[in-house]
Amino acid sequence: MRRGAKPGKAKVKARLPVARKSPKNEGSRVRNLEKRLAECLKREKATGELLQEKDRALTEALDQQTATSEILRVISSSPTHIQPVLDVVAENAARLCDAEDVAIFEEDGEVFRVVAFRGASRLRDFEGTPVSRGSVAGRAMLDGHLIHVHDITEESEAEFPVSKALAQHFGHRTMLATPLVR
Repeated sequence: MRRGAKPGKAKVKARLPVARKSPKNEGSRVRNLEKRLAECLKREKATGELLQEKDRALTEALDQQTATSEILRVISSSPTHIQPVLDVVAENAARLCDAEDVAIFEEDGEVFRVVAFRGASRLRDFEGTPVSRGSVAGRAMLDGHLIHVHDITEESEAEFPVSKALAQHFGHRTMLATPLVR
C-alpha cells in the first residue's frame, strides 16, 4: 500500500546576507544622538534656571508676607504708639533690601528729623538737612512717590547735589526713598 506521496522538500527562501552597516551610517547615527543629547541638556538647563527663578520669587514673596505680618502685629499690639511700628518698618526694610542702613525721616518744618533707623547711627547726621529736591529723600517726599537711584555717584551734580555729597561722605551708592503717606 502506498501511503501517499512523499513530501517534497520545503523550499527555502533565499535570504540576503546580513550587511554590515557602513561606517558612514554609524557616524551619522552617533551625530544624531549627540545632537539630541545636546538639546536635552539645553532643556534641562533652562528648566533648572526656571526653577531657581521661581524659588527666588517664592522666597521673596514669603519674606515680604512675613514682614507685612510682623508690621501688622506691632500695629495691632500698640495702636496708639507709632514708634514701635516705625522701628519694625525700618528693621524689615533693612532685611528685605539687604541694606546696611535704613532711616525713616519725618518732615519737621523745612528740615528732616530721624524718627527711626536701623544699622549704623551715621544716618542721624542727615537730621536737620533741609527738605529739598536736591536729596533723594526730599524729592520722594515732595513728589509723593518712590525714588530709587542705583548709583548716586553716576548722577550729575545738578540732579541730587545734597544726596551725592552725603553719599560721598558716608560711602553709600544705592539710595531708595519712599514717602510714608499714611
